Amino acid sequence: MKWLLKKIKSFFRFCAGKILHLFRTKHFAQPDNELLQACQDGDVEKVKSLLNKIGVDVEAKDYCNNTPLHLAATRGNKEIVELLIQHGAEVNTKGGGGNMPLYLAAKNGYVETVQLLLQHGAYANIEVRESTGTCALLHLVIKKGYKEIAQLLLQHKASVNVLDFDNQTPLHLAAKEGYKEIVELLIEKEADVNAKDYWGYTALDLAKKAGHQDIIQLLTEHKEEVAKIETETTSKSAVLTESNIAQLDGQSPIVH
Repeated sequence: MKWLLKKIKSFFRFCAGKILHLFRTKHFAQPDNELLQACQDGDVEKVKSLLNKIGVDVEAKDYCNNTPLHLAATRGNKEIVELLIQHGAEVNTKGGGGNMPLYLAAKNGYVETVQLLLQHGAYANIEVRESTGTCALLHLVIKKGYKEIAQLLLQHKASVNVLDFDNQTPLHLAAKEGYKEIVELLIEKEADVNAKDYWGYTALDLAKKAGHQDIIQLLTEHKEEVAKIETETTSKSAVLTESNIAQLDGQSPIVH
Protein backbone atom coordinates (compact mmCIF):
# COMPACT_ATOMS: atom_id res chain seq x y z
CA MET A 1 0.00 0.00 0.00
CA LYS A 2 2.86 2.38 0.87
CA TRP A 3 4.43 1.61 -2.50
CA LEU A 4 1.17 2.51 -4.31
CA LEU A 5 0.78 5.78 -2.38
CA LYS A 6 4.38 6.68 -3.20
CA LYS A 7 3.76 6.18 -6.92
CA ILE A 8 0.51 8.19 -6.81
CA LYS A 9 2.26 11.10 -5.06
CA SER A 10 5.11 10.95 -7.57
CA PHE A 11 2.62 11.02 -10.45
CA PHE A 12 0.80 14.09 -9.10
CA ARG A 13 4.10 15.92 -8.49
CA PHE A 14 5.10 15.16 -12.06
CA CYS A 15 1.75 16.39 -13.43
CA ALA A 16 1.91 19.57 -11.36
CA GLY A 17 5.37 20.31 -12.72
CA LYS A 18 4.22 19.75 -16.30
CA ILE A 19 1.16 22.00 -15.88
CA LEU A 20 3.32 24.77 -14.40
CA HIS A 21 5.81 24.41 -17.24
CA LEU A 22 3.05 24.59 -19.88
CA PHE A 23 1.55 27.65 -18.20
CA ARG A 24 4.87 29.42 -18.14
CA THR A 25 5.66 28.43 -21.71
CA LYS A 26 2.29 29.65 -22.95
CA HIS A 27 2.33 32.98 -21.16
CA PHE A 28 6.05 33.70 -21.04
CA ALA A 29 7.33 31.97 -24.15
CA GLN A 30 9.63 34.79 -25.19
CA PRO A 31 13.02 34.83 -23.44
CA ASP A 32 13.98 38.08 -21.76
CA ASN A 33 17.20 38.79 -23.66
CA GLU A 34 18.68 38.53 -27.15
CA LEU A 35 20.92 35.53 -26.52
CA LEU A 36 18.07 33.45 -25.14
CA GLN A 37 15.91 34.45 -28.10
CA ALA A 38 18.63 33.57 -30.62
CA CYS A 39 19.18 30.15 -28.99
CA GLN A 40 15.46 29.49 -28.98
CA ASP A 41 15.28 30.43 -32.67
CA GLY A 42 18.37 28.40 -33.57
CA ASP A 43 19.99 31.48 -35.10
CA VAL A 44 23.68 30.48 -35.20
CA GLU A 45 24.98 33.73 -36.70
CA LYS A 46 23.09 35.83 -34.17
CA VAL A 47 24.47 33.71 -31.32
CA LYS A 48 28.02 34.17 -32.66
CA SER A 49 27.54 37.91 -32.86
CA LEU A 50 26.11 38.18 -29.35
CA LEU A 51 28.81 36.01 -27.78
CA ASN A 52 31.48 38.35 -29.15
CA LYS A 53 29.99 41.27 -27.25
CA ILE A 54 31.52 42.32 -23.94
CA GLY A 55 29.43 41.45 -20.90
CA VAL A 56 27.12 38.91 -22.52
CA ASP A 57 25.60 36.59 -19.91
CA VAL A 58 25.81 32.96 -21.09
CA GLU A 59 23.97 31.90 -17.92
CA ALA A 60 20.96 34.20 -18.44
CA LYS A 61 17.66 32.51 -17.59
CA ASP A 62 14.23 32.73 -19.15
CA TYR A 63 10.93 32.61 -17.27
CA CYS A 64 11.14 28.80 -17.12
CA ASN A 65 14.59 29.02 -15.48
CA ASN A 66 16.36 27.68 -18.59
CA THR A 67 19.73 28.99 -19.78
CA PRO A 68 20.76 29.43 -23.43
CA LEU A 69 22.42 26.00 -23.23
CA HIS A 70 19.15 24.38 -22.16
CA LEU A 71 17.35 25.92 -25.14
CA ALA A 72 20.04 24.85 -27.61
CA ALA A 73 20.28 21.31 -26.17
CA THR A 74 16.50 20.87 -26.31
CA ARG A 75 16.62 21.53 -30.05
CA GLY A 76 19.76 19.47 -30.62
CA ASN A 77 21.58 22.46 -32.07
CA LYS A 78 25.12 21.13 -31.75
CA GLU A 79 26.77 24.22 -33.26
CA ILE A 80 25.15 26.59 -30.79
CA VAL A 81 25.80 24.20 -27.88
CA GLU A 82 29.49 24.16 -28.81
CA LEU A 83 29.64 27.95 -29.09
CA LEU A 84 28.05 28.39 -25.66
CA ILE A 85 30.42 25.89 -24.03
CA GLN A 86 33.41 27.63 -25.63
CA HIS A 87 32.21 30.84 -23.99
CA GLY A 88 31.96 29.28 -20.54
CA ALA A 89 28.41 27.91 -20.34
CA GLU A 90 27.99 25.47 -17.42
CA VAL A 91 27.04 22.04 -18.81
CA ASN A 92 25.56 20.72 -15.56
CA THR A 93 23.38 23.67 -14.61
CA LYS A 94 19.78 22.88 -13.65
CA GLY A 95 16.94 24.56 -15.50
CA GLY A 96 13.17 24.23 -15.56
CA GLY A 97 12.02 21.20 -13.57
CA GLY A 98 15.57 20.69 -12.33
CA ASN A 99 16.59 19.33 -15.73
CA MET A 100 20.12 19.51 -17.12
CA PRO A 101 21.03 20.14 -20.77
CA LEU A 102 22.15 16.51 -21.20
CA TYR A 103 18.72 15.22 -20.22
CA LEU A 104 17.01 17.54 -22.71
CA ALA A 105 19.27 16.47 -25.58
CA ALA A 106 19.11 12.77 -24.67
CA LYS A 107 15.34 12.49 -24.29
CA ASN A 108 14.91 14.00 -27.76
CA GLY A 109 17.44 11.62 -29.31
CA TYR A 110 20.12 14.12 -30.33
CA VAL A 111 23.17 11.82 -30.40
CA GLU A 112 25.81 14.36 -31.48
CA THR A 113 24.67 16.92 -28.93
CA VAL A 114 24.73 14.28 -26.19
CA GLN A 115 28.24 13.27 -27.21
CA LEU A 116 29.42 16.88 -27.16
CA LEU A 117 27.97 17.55 -23.71
CA LEU A 118 29.51 14.38 -22.28
CA GLN A 119 32.90 15.28 -23.76
CA HIS A 120 32.71 18.57 -21.88
CA GLY A 121 31.93 17.04 -18.51
CA ALA A 122 28.17 16.50 -18.42
CA TYR A 123 27.21 14.01 -15.70
CA ALA A 124 26.18 10.64 -17.20
CA ASN A 125 24.66 9.34 -13.94
CA ILE A 126 21.85 11.86 -13.56
CA GLU A 127 18.44 11.14 -12.07
CA VAL A 128 15.32 12.19 -13.95
CA ARG A 129 11.68 12.39 -12.96
CA GLU A 130 9.07 10.57 -15.02
CA SER A 131 5.29 10.30 -14.57
CA THR A 132 5.68 6.99 -12.71
CA GLY A 133 8.64 7.99 -10.55
CA THR A 134 12.35 8.70 -10.68
CA CYS A 135 14.89 6.80 -12.72
CA ALA A 136 18.35 7.23 -14.23
CA LEU A 137 18.86 8.89 -17.60
CA LEU A 138 20.10 5.51 -18.85
CA HIS A 139 16.68 3.99 -18.09
CA LEU A 140 14.96 6.76 -20.04
CA VAL A 141 17.02 6.44 -23.22
CA ILE A 142 16.77 2.65 -23.18
CA LYS A 143 13.01 2.82 -22.83
CA LYS A 144 13.00 5.01 -25.95
CA GLY A 145 15.30 2.57 -27.75
CA TYR A 146 18.18 5.03 -28.17
CA LYS A 147 21.06 2.55 -28.40
CA GLU A 148 23.74 5.06 -29.47
CA ILE A 149 22.93 7.38 -26.59
CA ALA A 150 22.88 4.46 -24.14
CA GLN A 151 26.32 3.47 -25.43
CA LEU A 152 27.64 7.00 -24.95
CA LEU A 153 26.32 7.16 -21.38
CA LEU A 154 27.92 3.81 -20.53
CA GLN A 155 31.23 4.94 -22.06
CA HIS A 156 31.11 7.91 -19.69
CA LYS A 157 30.66 5.73 -16.59
CA ALA A 158 26.87 5.55 -16.30
CA SER A 159 26.04 2.70 -13.90
CA VAL A 160 24.94 -0.38 -15.86
CA ASN A 161 23.02 -1.84 -12.90
CA VAL A 162 21.34 1.32 -11.61
CA LEU A 163 17.80 0.79 -10.26
CA ASP A 164 14.66 2.74 -11.10
CA PHE A 165 11.47 3.26 -9.05
CA ASP A 166 10.47 -0.39 -9.64
CA ASN A 167 13.94 -1.72 -8.77
CA GLN A 168 14.46 -2.52 -12.43
CA THR A 169 17.86 -2.29 -14.07
CA PRO A 170 18.41 -1.02 -17.62
CA LEU A 171 18.60 -4.69 -18.67
CA HIS A 172 15.06 -5.27 -17.36
CA LEU A 173 13.76 -2.46 -19.57
CA ALA A 174 15.67 -3.51 -22.69
CA ALA A 175 14.50 -7.12 -22.32
CA LYS A 176 10.89 -6.08 -21.70
CA GLU A 177 10.82 -3.69 -24.68
CA GLY A 178 12.50 -6.19 -27.02
CA TYR A 179 15.64 -4.21 -27.83
CA LYS A 180 18.07 -7.04 -28.61
CA GLU A 181 21.02 -4.83 -29.59
CA ILE A 182 20.70 -2.88 -26.34
CA VAL A 183 20.50 -6.15 -24.38
CA GLU A 184 23.73 -7.25 -26.08
CA LEU A 185 25.34 -3.91 -25.23
CA LEU A 186 24.36 -4.18 -21.56
CA ILE A 187 25.60 -7.77 -21.32
CA GLU A 188 28.90 -6.65 -22.85
CA LYS A 189 29.10 -4.01 -20.10
CA GLU A 190 28.58 -6.75 -17.45
CA ALA A 191 24.95 -6.12 -16.58
CA ASP A 192 23.64 -8.39 -13.81
CA VAL A 193 21.40 -10.93 -15.60
CA ASN A 194 20.20 -12.31 -12.26
CA ALA A 195 19.02 -8.99 -10.81
CA LYS A 196 15.39 -9.05 -9.62
CA ASP A 197 12.94 -6.16 -9.65
CA TYR A 198 10.31 -5.15 -7.07
CA TRP A 199 8.12 -8.11 -8.05
CA GLY A 200 10.97 -10.63 -8.14
CA TYR A 201 11.32 -10.77 -11.93
CA THR A 202 14.62 -11.04 -13.77
CA ALA A 203 15.22 -9.62 -17.24
CA LEU A 204 14.71 -13.12 -18.65
CA ASP A 205 11.33 -13.39 -16.90
CA LEU A 206 10.20 -10.13 -18.51
CA ALA A 207 11.42 -11.22 -21.94
CA LYS A 208 9.41 -14.44 -21.57
CA LYS A 209 6.29 -12.52 -20.52
CA ALA A 210 6.64 -10.28 -23.58
CA GLY A 211 7.42 -13.19 -25.91
CA HIS A 212 10.72 -11.84 -27.24
CA GLN A 213 12.21 -15.15 -28.39
CA ASP A 214 15.55 -13.77 -29.60
CA ILE A 215 16.16 -12.08 -26.26
CA ILE A 216 15.02 -15.17 -24.34
CA GLN A 217 17.63 -17.22 -26.19
CA LEU A 218 20.33 -14.59 -25.69
CA LEU A 219 19.73 -14.22 -21.94
CA THR A 220 19.37 -17.98 -21.40
CA GLU A 221 22.71 -18.66 -23.10
CA HIS A 222 24.39 -15.88 -21.14
CA LYS A 223 22.98 -17.08 -17.80
CA GLU A 224 24.31 -20.58 -18.55
CA GLU A 225 27.71 -19.13 -19.41
CA VAL A 226 27.78 -17.06 -16.19
CA ALA A 227 26.76 -20.11 -14.13
CA LYS A 228 29.54 -22.17 -15.75
CA ILE A 229 32.16 -19.51 -15.00
CA GLU A 230 30.96 -19.22 -11.39
CA THR A 231 31.15 -23.01 -10.96
CA GLU A 232 34.68 -23.14 -12.39
CA THR A 233 35.77 -20.25 -10.17
CA THR A 234 34.31 -21.92 -7.06
CA SER A 235 36.02 -25.20 -7.97
CA LYS A 236 39.41 -23.52 -8.45
CA SER A 237 39.02 -21.67 -5.15
CA ALA A 238 38.26 -24.94 -3.36
CA VAL A 239 41.38 -26.61 -4.81
CA LEU A 240 43.57 -23.64 -3.83
CA THR A 241 42.15 -23.63 -0.31
CA GLU A 242 42.79 -27.37 0.05
CA SER A 243 46.34 -26.89 -1.25
CA ASN A 244 47.03 -24.06 1.21
CA ILE A 245 45.72 -26.10 4.15
CA ALA A 246 47.87 -29.06 3.14
CA GLN A 247 50.97 -26.87 2.94
CA LEU A 248 50.28 -25.46 6.39
CA ASP A 249 50.07 -29.03 7.71
CA GLY A 250 53.35 -29.92 6.01
CA GLN A 251 51.59 -32.33 3.67
CA SER A 252 51.37 -32.56 -0.09
CA PRO A 253 47.99 -31.52 -1.46
CA ILE A 254 45.60 -34.29 -2.34
CA VAL A 255 45.38 -34.80 -6.09
CA HIS A 256 42.03 -36.03 -7.35
